[in-house]
Amino acid sequence: MKKTVFYIIWSFVPAIAFAQSSDLFSDFRSVVGFVLDFINPLIGILAALSMLAFFWGLAKFVLIVGSQKDHAEGAKFMLWSIVALFVMVSIYGLISLLQGELGITDTTVLPTLPQ
Repeated sequence: MKKTVFYIIWSFVPAIAFAQSSDLFSDFRSVVGFVLDFINPLIGILAALSMLAFFWGLAKFVLIVGSQKDHAEGAKFMLWSIVALFVMVSIYGLISLLQGELGITDTTVLPTLPQ
């Protein structure tokens, strides 16, 4: 748990290093854009992991013929992976709605160095 918190904190170091840039966090729209730029790739990765988990549960359900316990475990695994995939797609839809309502199209902000 401590390592996870450590890695999350260190993932924001590039944003802190560019803290002198007035464009990065100048208004609410840029802050929301920064958060959405951070969350969008995570949603794709988690959706891919959920699909992988679904196929793992499917393989477990189909290939293990021996016991009812393994069938039930595979079906449970598939059900929860579908629920996770639904949640990820819902979050992606909410983020798209938020971007559309706030008028955020391209949220990439490159800081400029002083001349």
